[in-house]
Amino acid sequence: MMLAPRRLLSVVVLATLLAAQFRPAACDESSETRSTVSPPPRAALSDGAFHLIYRDESTANGAVLVPLTVDGRSHAWEGFASPLGVAQLELAPGKHRLAVGERSWEVLVVEGDEPVPEGWHRAAVHAIDEDGDRCAACHETQSSASGLVVGEAKSYKACLECHSAIEFEVIHSHPLEPLEHCQMCHGIHGAPEPALLKLPVKKLCDECHES
Repeated sequence: MMLAPRRLLSVVVLATLLAAQFRPAACDESSETRSTVSPPPRAALSDGAFHLIYRDESTANGAVLVPLTVDGRSHAWEGFASPLGVAQLELAPGKHRLAVGERSWEVLVVEGDEPVPEGWHRAAVHAIDEDGDRCAACHETQSSASGLVVGEAKSYKACLECHSAIEFEVIHSHPLEPLEHCQMCHGIHGAPEPALLKLPVKKLCDECHES
């Protein structure tokens, strides 16, 4: 059955509009391949001594990680293999701008119980052991010619090297075994809630348990 020219034109226009509506948006390659592991943008930190951890998948083929600047001043990356960039920072109280190449964000260092300005969020950062291989306590690691290679996080048993199973069950009122990994509730590098929780306690519990 042949369609009339006017009706055929309407069908073509409608198909074009639908295709445009459902066509995936063009991706900004930098946002897809680059991410700040810790600390996140507009984080209010209670301690100015922390590790900046940045991941740039575009350097996974051996390319050099783009330069880091802190408050407009160049700062060196440590000896980690791509795609990971790690820098140990010590910042005074106040706002600071961190920049990796053209991507930049702000963090705030607060003192004690100092109120956090609107639009900022408190972020606790997990302590990192300064002795030996700092990352090996929680991650699979290996040395390479280009620096330390940091792999996936180990199972929750790595957490039990510092936190006992008995302590876990007392604090959490929850048996340990059903949980796949501490990262189900906690941020391994940092989180916006106390005790490195990703969300308020009730919201986390509701993800597995009915209210």
